[in-house]
Amino acid sequence: MKRSYLLIAIVLLATVFHSCSLHLGLTEGLDPEVTELLGNPSLQTLQNEAPAVILLKEYVVEIFSDGDYRLTFREVTKVLSEEGRVWTDVRYEYDKDTEKIKLLYAKTVTPEGKVIPIQRDAVQVVAPESEYPKYTSIRALSFTMPGITIGSIVDYKVLIESKGQPEEFSERFFFQVNAPVLLVRCKVIMPQHKELKYVVLSPPPGVDTSPKIVEKAGKRIYLWEFKNIPASLPEEDMPPREEVCFNIYMTTAPDWNTCISRWKKLIAGKTDPDEVIKQKAKELIRGLKSWSDKVKEIFDYVKTEITFVHTSLDNFSPQSWIRACTSL
Repeated sequence: MKRSYLLIAIVLLATVFHSCSLHLGLTEGLDPEVTELLGNPSLQTLQNEAPAVILLKEYVVEIFSDGDYRLTFREVTKVLSEEGRVWTDVRYEYDKDTEKIKLLYAKTVTPEGKVIPIQRDAVQVVAPESEYPKYTSIRALSFTMPGITIGSIVDYKVLIESKGQPEEFSERFFFQVNAPVLLVRCKVIMPQHKELKYVVLSPPPGVDTSPKIVEKAGKRIYLWEFKNIPASLPEEDMPPREEVCFNIYMTTAPDWNTCISRWKKLIAGKTDPDEVIKQKAKELIRGLKSWSDKVKEIFDYVKTEITFVHTSLDNFSPQSWIRACTSL
């Protein structure tokens, strides 16, 4: 009988040790919050349904009294299949004229528990509009996570700080992306005398989108935190993701007039025709009598002879500004 008990005990210990070894391998090099998320029951279901799952997506921004800001973005993702490798190619955009960026860390944790930090030469700054970089100040911090195998966890954190003193802070943050998210957090820290206007768009049914607000030591802290957000799967000819994905647009601008005045500064002089444009317009409409014929001639010339280049005017969206500034 004693031998039977001893044999059972050995089998149980071996089973526990084996399961702990597997779990330890995955969690070594990860903080307690991410380790806890690895035990989320939803992860087991997603293992067979999604190419990758985002364990933690976190955005924290502190806005200072003078209008400057400091924000960090962290994402921790588990790769579940070959298709999930797309999440190991990271590109984070910023405005080089108004912001500076720094990769605080990036590492891969293999299923065996090996921690592989990214090498400095693997990190680049690229121009998304590479054919016409002079037309936009938007750049992207770009890197590929090292040592990826199926079951690996990638963890990186980016720091962005404002350059100079922006008049107002405005930003959009997506709670929902093209992969399921176990935990997503958006935290805004600002002086009590400043007001944050925000609008939450396209939330899942039944989700309370009200932030938790805490005031402490002269600061006002807004916190949005959501769990188990489903993936938003891309479709052909779908509306802009701002209209269909769960996201938030926030601003410290007091009203719509502030937005308009800033837009005027951004485009000042850029829409005024110079002498070359004026002369070309006169050449195109020479001999034409009706206003509609003149408009058609200029329109056809622009359509066929002028190359369109997308440019970014900071993170401004008139539609979002209208909704944010009228939401409260």
